[in-house]
Amino acid sequence: CTDIYAPGLDIYSADYSSVSGYTYKSGTSMASPLVAGVVANMLSENSSLSPAQVWSNISNSALLNKISSGFANDPHIFINQPSNGWNTYTSTSINAEISPATQSISATSGSAISNTSAFTYRNFGFIPTYSISPTLPSGLSLNATSGVISGTPTSSLASTVYTVTATGGGKSATGTITISISDPPSAPAPAPASGGGGGGGAVAAAPAPASGSVAANVVKKRTVAINLSVPAGSRTALQIYTNGKVKVAYQKAGKTRYKYVNTKVWKTVYSAASRDSVTVKVKSAGTYRVYVTTPSGPIEGSVFTVR
Repeated sequence: CTDIYAPGLDIYSADYSSVSGYTYKSGTSMASPLVAGVVANMLSENSSLSPAQVWSNISNSALLNKISSGFANDPHIFINQPSNGWNTYTSTSINAEISPATQSISATSGSAISNTSAFTYRNFGFIPTYSISPTLPSGLSLNATSGVISGTPTSSLASTVYTVTATGGGKSATGTITISISDPPSAPAPAPASGGGGGGGAVAAAPAPASGSVAANVVKKRTVAINLSVPAGSRTALQIYTNGKVKVAYQKAGKTRYKYVNTKVWKTVYSAASRDSVTVKVKSAGTYRVYVTTPSGPIEGSVFTVR
């Protein structure tokens, strides 16, 4: 990162080959002494200036719109010696800038967001760091070096405006990010119960309210034990809204069977005659909600987060 530009191309300078020789040279070896000379001139007029005051004078007296190329994050300011000297110089601050000035995030709880854009900056003098206010929702974080927001939100949030502040070289600039987070879609209603045995029986017109419960507990990293308590003899369907891949392990005929699901909609990952428990191995971190559906209706289960 370049703090300030100075003349450095074809500079008429002393030549080491003789005591009286001169030549043209280019590079930072020419530009740096010029900046040092401006500083020496400034300090000769006021030797009590601190390094911060020296830099403030240099950066705020610099010329704008003189550099047509360079790196995107460079300040693009050009060294300048006030014609009337430094003792009578009045600072005219050059405003720092960050871009984009506004951004927005629209996300769903439990699903990873699309990362915001990294900020570009100008006229700070030094590489800035970023902070945000108010505090981000749980599951989201701000990269203090790039200003990028990323992560997986764990709860809903009404549209809220956040202020990102970049600070560096004694200057600051702000931008705004509007964040809104919605709940995942509700679990689908269960299909009406039908006669047993796989044949087409009469459809139950008005099933009784569901009774029972389902509880989910993270028993070890990315493994969730789900305990069912449903009416005896009913069939159950375990449904999960996931932003990643899940692996369901369950017992059938004395053997462990597995099923993989990768979806961002409510999906039945396990359906069988009612059992006491089922184990879900999650391949992706995130927030999950579990439901059990019975012929009598759905039973809402636990919300659990896997990191």
